[in-house]
Amino acid sequence: MRTMFTKGHNKGFTLIELLVVIAIIGILASIVLVSLNGARGRARDAERVSALKEMAKAVSIIDNDPATPFVGCITDGPKANTCTTPGLTAYSDPSAVAATAACGSASAAICDYSVSAEDGVLATGEAINSQNYEFCAYLEGSNIGFSGGTAAGHLVRVSSASAGSVVAGCI
Repeated sequence: MRTMFTKGHNKGFTLIELLVVIAIIGILASIVLVSLNGARGRARDAERVSALKEMAKAVSIIDNDPATPFVGCITDGPKANTCTTPGLTAYSDPSAVAATAACGSASAAICDYSVSAEDGVLATGEAINSQNYEFCAYLEGSNIGFSGGTAAGHLVRVSSASAGSVVAGCI
């Protein structure tokens, strides 16, 4: 009879203890997600720099004397993925959608890779070619090793004069 009236020890957690643990897990998860956003932006920037270098290599492969004209992207400043020679159709900014505009010298937000004449001017009848080109992209972060950017991001380019190196600014 004595066992009927004694309080037994409950094996379990109280509601308060469970709520505290859930709150702590939620706070930690939000901190991790916020820090991952910066890492994602840096990863997209690294992908953009890599794509610019790959496009410059594709151009150097087709470069002859005289210069090889680009096919498909005959005007100054179109999206680089409109160029069929050299084969650049696969290159598109990782954040860009179909309606995203091509990068220009005044771009201040995510834009698709653009191609233009390195000197910024195409004479009548002249085409962008393997010895007069510039590919331009917009980087989201400013701490990837290029000067001239802002905290919000900046433009970078690779051109026939930069010998495959990515440098700050676009013409």
